[in-house]
Amino acid sequence: GFPKQGQALYEALIAVNKELQSQLTISEEKINQVIVSESLGAGEPLTGKMPPQIREELFHEAIHKICSLYLRYVPARGDEIHEILNLREELRPGTDLQSFQKRHPAINGNLLQLVLENAYRPYYTALAEILMKYTDLRDWKKNYCPVCGKKAALASLDEAGGQRMLWCSFCTTGWPYPRLSCIECDNRDHEELSYFYLEDDRELQIQTCNKCKSYIKTLRRTLFKPEDLPLIDAQTAALDILAEQQGYRK
Repeated sequence: GFPKQGQALYEALIAVNKELQSQLTISEEKINQVIVSESLGAGEPLTGKMPPQIREELFHEAIHKICSLYLRYVPARGDEIHEILNLREELRPGTDLQSFQKRHPAINGNLLQLVLENAYRPYYTALAEILMKYTDLRDWKKNYCPVCGKKAALASLDEAGGQRMLWCSFCTTGWPYPRLSCIECDNRDHEELSYFYLEDDRELQIQTCNKCKSYIKTLRRTLFKPEDLPLIDAQTAALDILAEQQGYRK
């Protein structure tokens, strides 16, 4: 049971991400295909050498819009949100959060991180869309995103072709990954790989590895759009709780 307020908040955040992304202009002429190939070959996320160019005024606009949504949908945290809003001029692209919190200890660190993650997301989703035109991810066999470097949050299965994909819920990049392999330790012993699901929804699975005790939430590819991945990750929090209760770790 995902709360209706939570559903509405995530849907609004996704809409704001689309709106802000539409305001960005990223020149494809600046995409260096040599750097793209070298980064992927070395197992390094692409944004490590080609970080998005973030305009400060748009960054502040994003923080304001995101905080306004939290005020609307999570009013109980209004005082904390107002503290972030009052200090948003000090929050610049690349701000070191530890230093910022030392200067402002009253700020809730977890809430600030959520706000900033949503402020950065439009740049990374926009850059990911462009970078995907210049690279083939079939040889990327990592459990972290080839664009931003974040760990895969979800997996999907194409029932027709049997293809498994890993997905980044931050920049919404997806890449193919061997189906019968643990994404954490590369274990391929089928006797140690398993899955389970909630009794009332077999479309959502928890794929597990008994060797390293890790898991990945998995759903059918036809059930979602990549742009909705942040919402889906939140909606399936019950699967995370169930996996942890069974002794597995993300």
